[in-house]
Amino acid sequence: MLTIITFIITVAIVFLVNYLNEKIASQKLKDYYNLAKQIVMAIEQLNSELP
Repeated sequence: MLTIITFIITVAIVFLVNYLNEKIASQKLKDYYNLAKQIVMAIEQLNSELP
């Protein structure tokens, strides 16, 4: 019985770690996108000759 409980806990922890890694990676991508967007907007405001 103890072996089954240990196995279930181990599997749950593996899924949790994978989920958190994906979530953090997704958030980092959103952060980089927002940063790039802000940089482009700032450059466009500084140079009025851009299309």
